[in-house]
Amino acid sequence: MKVLKKVYYRIKFTLSSPLAVGSGENENADKDIVRDASGKPYIPASSIAGVARTALKNKNMDSYLGNVIKADVSNQEVSAEDSMILFYDAIMEHDQKYSISVRDCVGLDQYKTAKEGAKFDMEVLEPGPIFVTFIEQNITELKRMNVAGIIADLFKSNKFCFGGKTTRGYGDVSVSEIRQKEFDLQKPVEIEEWVSFDMYDESIEWDDYIGYGDEQKDIGTTITLTLKQKGGISIRKYSTKPGKKIKMYNGDFKKIPEPDYEQLTLSGTNPIPIIPGTSWAGAFGHQMRKLGLSERDYEDLFGYVKGNRTKKSLIRFSETQLENAYPKKMSRNAIDRFSGGAADGALFTERTYYDGNTKLKISVNGRLNDDQIFALSASISDLGYGFMAVGGLTAIGRGLFSIIEVNSKPVKNEEIFQTVKRILSGQEVNAL
Repeated sequence: MKVLKKVYYRIKFTLSSPLAVGSGENENADKDIVRDASGKPYIPASSIAGVARTALKNKNMDSYLGNVIKADVSNQEVSAEDSMILFYDAIMEHDQKYSISVRDCVGLDQYKTAKEGAKFDMEVLEPGPIFVTFIEQNITELKRMNVAGIIADLFKSNKFCFGGKTTRGYGDVSVSEIRQKEFDLQKPVEIEEWVSFDMYDESIEWDDYIGYGDEQKDIGTTITLTLKQKGGISIRKYSTKPGKKIKMYNGDFKKIPEPDYEQLTLSGTNPIPIIPGTSWAGAFGHQMRKLGLSERDYEDLFGYVKGNRTKKSLIRFSETQLENAYPKKMSRNAIDRFSGGAADGALFTERTYYDGNTKLKISVNGRLNDDQIFALSASISDLGYGFMAVGGLTAIGRGLFSIIEVNSKPVKNEEIFQTVKRILSGQEVNAL
């Protein structure tokens, strides 16, 4: 097939939630993040291509993205077609500072006890770094559609999430710039320009991004809750810091130990307390079951892993950052009920956060049945009333929130259930 045109897109985006793209290694954690030869994290082109293929699965574009056709009986490869579109690794722009942390993950039963074999840890790249990637397409005599432009549109609408645990708030990106370049290979002048074209050369002037205008419409619902803390929060991260030395009035130095554990935070000079999407998903899933949601409806919505059978979750919970929260270090102890003294080995110190506010985004990919709508609406209402909590130490008032707004509209507690139910039923416009 004769190539008529070459099109390129340069896409710059910011990582807006933690990234968990596994490398298959387990040197630093059970699941290490992928790194290049210099040790810097990146997003492989294969991950970008996979997300793009999934987003376009209903568009019958295998002939553009490449495919392998196998025989029905022998299951042997009988034909293959190359992709007309080339994807490139997304690499960090220049010499940016970035932070990799290790997150502990554990599966809990209905009593908040760890399930056997459900404990692991993984490396994540914390949000903030800026990445740049490229998409290239050959437009030929037979395949004239600019599929790369459609993918760029999807990028621009921030519909792509990369890596693992994307339904639990990981891998979000926010596109800041898209530029494009086209070469008409039927014109000798543009052929010469294409031969000397180096897309990595930062001095090259790219054209303004026009957009393809074939953006896919979502079939689903998004609810954004504006929340205010009503107490502390306890999603534990165990400290390994040696403690700080402070100078006393007499000139001596005294070592102040760090807490035994602290609230999970994003690292930095001023740590930001966070609530992972996994914690929100666990809290809502548990509450919806308590409200009578059947096992079948639960698995249909939250997904499952049963041996070799898996189903992806249709509901997505964002990771939330607690803004304007203040830290508080607290020491707790258990008292011996007979002697009235401190129980041996029961003293510990924690760092928690109070008075923060945040936004929780809950997205559903598809339509819910009546039972699922009722259970989710009632659970959100229970969160607002304080009947549902997130994280640990909920028996002593941790993890409670009040709901201030639903989809940017102020609500009272008695209005939450019906408001959410109308949104989930399609009777109100979704939040963007």
